[in-house]
Parts: sequence; C-alpha cells; structure tokens
Amino acid sequence: MNKKINYIIITMFAVLGGIVWFLMRDFPSKGLEEGFGPAFYPTVLLCILLILLVILLIQTVTNKGMEEEETQLPKLKELKRPALILLCMCGYALLMPYLGFIITGILYLFVTMRILNANLVRSIIVSVAMVIIVYLLFRYAFKVPLPLGMILGG
Repeated sequence: MNKKINYIIITMFAVLGGIVWFLMRDFPSKGLEEGFGPAFYPTVLLCILLILLVILLIQTVTNKGMEEEETQLPKLKELKRPALILLCMCGYALLMPYLGFIITGILYLFVTMRILNANLVRSIIVSVAMVIIVYLLFRYAFKVPLPLGMILGG
C-alpha cells in the first residue's frame, strides 16, 4: 500500500474509534457483583485499535520506499460480494428489532454463506446451529437476554 491509503485507513479507523468511545461514554464501568461492566470489552477493543493504528502510523511514516508502490483499485465486479455482505449486515441490523436474534441471525448467516458460495445444506445446518449455540450461550452462560422480536413474542 502507499502512504496516502494508509493515512486514509488510519483516519477512518480513528474516527470510528472516536465514535464508539463517544457512544459508550455513559456505559457503567462496573457490572453487578461479577466485576466487569458493559464498558470493559469495548474499552479493550478500542485500546487494541489504538495500538494497531499507532503501529501502522509509525510504519507509514518511517517507510521511505512505500510511495513508489503501484496500487490498483479493485474492479467493480470484485466489489459485488463485499457490497452484498455489507447490505446483508445493514438488513440484519434493521430487521433485528422486528424478527429477533434467532430468525435474523439464521437469515443473515444463511444468505452470507450462500453469497460466499457455501453448499446449500451446509449453509442451513451451520446457520441454525451457530445461532442456537450463540443464543444459548448468551442466555444461560452470560445471562444476557437477546431480543426475540415481535414474531417470537419478545
């Protein structure tokens, strides 16, 4: 990559990190009796992001031969799958309050796996199994209820 692209990436992720930090400013730092509150995990991720951004910035500033590299933009055809997956992610976020975690999660995983050319039967099995495992893990191990949506009575 050249320096210009690295600076764009650093700026984008720094802005994203700032937005996340701003949105989580009201999270309690302590949870119930267990200790860690809802702010712990996002804070850890923001620290990791900051460290990685500093490393990338140092590499970009100190690497003199970086600018001579030729960068090619991807062709429109190559952006089809990532664009479809991004669209699926937006649909997932929009449908979650109405359909709930289980239905929306199964749909999202199934459609994403099919976009990535996974086998039909494997897509169905993995989608259903993963969503059920994650739901049960959050419900019983973490004691965090996930939204059921209007259809399942949540």
